[in-house]
Amino acid sequence: MNTNKGLVLIDLNSHEIINIDDAALKLFGYKKSNELVGKDFHVLIPQNCRNLHKNVMREEIYNKIINVPRKVIIQDTKGNDKNIMMTNFISNKQALVAFEAVDESSPIKTFQRSLTRTMLEE
Repeated sequence: MNTNKGLVLIDLNSHEIINIDDAALKLFGYKKSNELVGKDFHVLIPQNCRNLHKNVMREEIYNKIINVPRKVIIQDTKGNDKNIMMTNFISNKQALVAFEAVDESSPIKTFQRSLTRTMLEE
């Protein structure tokens, strides 16, 4: 099993995690799905990025921006930030979110920095 990739199914209205595969659990540092199922998806996002991420996610859903990978930061159970690629696949009232770990040795613009720059350009 490749622990650098994972899938999370979320409810688009409540943002609650409906299901999560074993690879995503490992990527985020969890052992059992019941640790995340039923919780808000944004528990995986560092506290200082959550509101920004919620707004971007709302825009993506409203504008039907799907299958477009973007770089984000997630936080594992130990509080460590990890750079990942996130892609949303939206269908009716659910979103399948695919995650893939980013090579830490490569240069990366974090989600917060790139979003802030975009907002400043508008």
